[in-house]
Amino acid sequence: MARSLQFDIVANDKATGKIGAVEKALGGFAGKLGGMAAGFLTLETVVGAAMSTFSRVFEWGSGLKDAAMAVGLTVEQFQQLEFASKQSGLELGRLQKAFLEIRKLVRDASSGNQQAVAMINALGSSQEQAASGAINYTEAFLKVSEAVTAARTEQDKFNILSGIFGDRVAQDLIPVLSQYAELKRTMADTPIISTKDADTLDLVGDNLDRIGRIID
Repeated sequence: MARSLQFDIVANDKATGKIGAVEKALGGFAGKLGGMAAGFLTLETVVGAAMSTFSRVFEWGSGLKDAAMAVGLTVEQFQQLEFASKQSGLELGRLQKAFLEIRKLVRDASSGNQQAVAMINALGSSQEQAASGAINYTEAFLKVSEAVTAARTEQDKFNILSGIFGDRVAQDLIPVLSQYAELKRTMADTPIISTKDADTLDLVGDNLDRIGRIID
C-alpha cells in the first residue's frame, strides 16, 4: 500500500466513526460486487486501492442517483439507458436528450397541448395519465421504438422521431430505435443495482473521501 493504515483508530474517535460506517456498508454490499467474498472487501483493501476498480465503482454509484434524477428516471431506469447506450455505441448524451424530450412531451400533454396529446395518444397513453404522472418514460421510449421499427421507409422513421426529439437527435436515434426487439431485450437484460444498493455505494464513496482526508 502506498500509505499504511498503521494509525491509532482508537485514539481518534472521528476516524473510528467513519471507518465503522464504511465497514457496515461494505458488509451488506460486498456480495454484490462480482461475487467477491466479504472478507476481501476490508477497509484496508478499499482505502489502499483508492485508484482501483473499487474506487471507480464507488464513484459511479455516488453519481448514479444524480444522473438519473437529471433526466427524470429511477436509478434502475437510468442503468437501462446507460446499458443500451453502451451496447448500441450511441453516445449516452443522445439518449439522455431523448428522454428529456419525452419528459417535455408528457409535460406539454398534461397541460393540454393538443399536438403533444396526439403524440402520447399515438404511443398508447392519455392526457389524464400524463397529468397524473402515470406514464413510464422507459415504456414510452420503447413505444417510440416500436413505432419506428414498424415504419415502412427511412423518411417515415425520421418523421416519427423528429416530431418528438427534433431533427438532429432523430437522425442519431434511427439505427437504435429501428431495432425494437433488440432494444427491448437489451434493456430487459441490463445488469442492475437497486436504488438501495446505489445508496450504499453513495455512502461508501462519501466516507472513503472523508477517511482519505483524515489519513492525509
